Order: sequence, then C-alpha cells, then structure tokens
Amino acid sequence: FTASDLDRQLNFKGTSTGGNKGYLEELASRPGKITLRQILDQLRKTYCSTMGVEYMHIGDPQKVNWIRERVETPRWLFYDKEKKQHIFERLCFADTFENFLAQKF
Repeated sequence: FTASDLDRQLNFKGTSTGGNKGYLEELASRPGKITLRQILDQLRKTYCSTMGVEYMHIGDPQKVNWIRERVETPRWLFYDKEKKQHIFERLCFADTFENFLAQKF
C-alpha cells in the first residue's frame, strides 16, 4: 500500500459482521470513518506483539468468536498493577504444579 492508501478514509459501518466477533464487530459498530493505517496499527498491536494465539484450526464458530472477542479486544491490558501481579502469581503456581505432576507421573 502507498501512504495515500493508508490514510484514505474507509467506512465500515454496517449491520452485519458475518457472525464474527472481536475487532470486525467493533469496526462495524464504529461511528464515522477510519483509515487503513488505524486498522493496521490495531491489528499489529493484537497479532504482532509478544503473545500469540492459534485458533483458526477450530471448526466451531462459537469457540472461535469466544477467543477472538478476548484477543482482539483485550481487557487485560487495562488491569491495575495488583491484578497483573495476582495473575502472574497464579501462572507461576500453575507452572510449578505442572512441573511437579510431570516429575511424579
């Protein structure tokens, strides 16, 4: 894409998202226009960051939408420091427990 393509105003307002949730649903409900650059920035933040999620192999659209809603509109980015610390502690506990089970069985 050229720079002028990226800054072109696009209208995604519609009544249907094809049954898809997440960012596509957000685009369809957004008032006004948006540029391709803004869309690409949001998708890069979601899919080109430090966390990866594989879900396209799942055949059930409900399960795919459940994952897409949580990945493409992440509420966890806005947790306070204490909540993030709690999540980290739980993840550490789960990892330690998994290692314990692997050694025992």
